[in-house]
Order: sequence, then C-alpha cells, then structure tokens
Amino acid sequence: IHNQIYIGKEDMKTHNSLKLFHKIIQVLLFIIIGISIHNFMLSLVISYLILLLFSFYRMAQLNDSYQINEPKKVFLKAFKYGFQIQSANIIQLINYRILYFIIEKSMGSILGIFIVAVQLAESLWIPSKALAIIQYGKVANEKKEENKKSLSLKFMKLSFIATLVLTIMLLLIPDSFILFVFGKSISGTKPIILALSIGVISISVAQSFSHYLSGKGLYFYLFRASVIGLVTLLISSAFLFKDYQLIGAGLATSLSYLASTLYLGNSFMKESNSKLNDFLINKSEFKSFISLFKIN
Repeated sequence: IHNQIYIGKEDMKTHNSLKLFHKIIQVLLFIIIGISIHNFMLSLVISYLILLLFSFYRMAQLNDSYQINEPKKVFLKAFKYGFQIQSANIIQLINYRILYFIIEKSMGSILGIFIVAVQLAESLWIPSKALAIIQYGKVANEKKEENKKSLSLKFMKLSFIATLVLTIMLLLIPDSFILFVFGKSISGTKPIILALSIGVISISVAQSFSHYLSGKGLYFYLFRASVIGLVTLLISSAFLFKDYQLIGAGLATSLSYLASTLYLGNSFMKESNSKLNDFLINKSEFKSFISLFKIN
C-alpha cells in the first residue's frame, strides 16, 4: 500500500530506495544467519518487517491526511479493482509458468535448459518494468486525456527501443560465456531465447498499454488480455511443442505474449483515440527519450 502511495505521488526516489534497501538487508541476513532454505525464508520475513518500519517512518514524514468520506463506496470500488487485478495476475502467472509443468511431465531433466533461457529473456524486462511504474504514476495524476496518451506513447516507444537493443545484445553473447556461468549441462539456450525474443519485446510494449489502462482504472482489459494469452498458449503449444520441443515452447510463449499485446494495443487505441501512425518513432523523439530517462 505504501509503495502504491509513493508511485501515486511520483516519489520514485523513496520507492526505489526502499526496494533496494530491502534486498540488501535480505542478502546480508541470509549470509549472516546461514545459507539454507529455512534461513532464506527467515531472512525474507525479517527484511520485510524492517522495511515496513522504515516505510512507516517515511509515511509519517509525508505528513499527509487521508480521510474516507464514503467508506462503503470506496471499499466496493477497491474490491472490484482488486478482484480484476488479481484475476489478471493469476492468469498471467499461469501464462508465464504452465509450460514448465508440461515440459517436466513430458521431457523431464531438460526443463532446466528452458528455465535458464526464460530467466535470461525475462531479465530484459527490467527497463520496461521500471519505465511502466513511472508511467503509471504520471498517467494516474494527469488530468488531460491527450497528455495521458502522449506520455504512454513515449514510454511505449522507449520501452520498445530499450528491450530491442538488450535483446540483440543478449543474442550476441557467445554460447561459451553462458555455459561458463550456468554450467556445461545448460546448452542450447540461444535458439530458445531467439524463439522467445518476439514475445519478450511484445510484453515490453504491452506494459505501457496495460499501465495506461490501469492508470485510468480500466483493469478488465488486463484480465481479458491474460485470458487471450492463455488460450493462445494452450492451442499453439499443442502443435509447436510436439514438433519442435523446447524451441516450440519458446515460439508458443511468444505467440501468447504477442496475442495479449495486440489486444491491449487495440484497447489502448480505442480508449485513447490513437491511430497506427502514432506508434511510429521519429527522430525528434529520441532527444525527448534521453531527457526523460535522465530525469527519472
């Protein structure tokens, strides 16, 4: 709740500092009390409690007063939004991980290769996720619809460029380096990452669409997009996985992400009255992208 308030107030410095502080405390505790599964859970809980204390201290410094005039109305709206958001999150989590179970049941030990490929590919979402959080705060606070649309398009284009560049860089990393880091048993990740790349780039774009819609309280679009992605994944994997195995799983994942992105993109165009040529990147936008990145 505190994090959402920081985002809503566009206080990204506090939001990011607390996130980083939490991870540092967790790692230090894990090392100090001993490395084991039980101690990992213990360090996680303790670090969250310490983080909460610091967060309460920061909230007290803000000295804001929150008064609910119509608690019943607010509760019903919060329940409605919360149900839509968590339903979308659950379906999306299934989208991200259901192939793990299918691969484990049918192919067993090589699941590790697919997991490494997915983790490497999903690491490329770090810039787009960071930009999407900033975008969410700005859209939620912006009153003019045209400015909401303009901001979202800028963040979408910047996410696309950043993820595209990072994807190319990842694909250029030699196989020998990946084997050195993860072990010789993890071979053949490059073709899987290539199969996942279209989906990874799609999701980086979709994050801007979804945070624009979230900023306007239109969460039902996110649920629908997740369902479309899941249906696409189940249908495509039935054909691709049988013939192409792990590469087919990567292609099915990409098709799932792409289907969700196309739906969200269409929903964005509908709600913002955008046109297809609004998605094109012109030279003048690069300078504004750089300045926007520096500011945030």
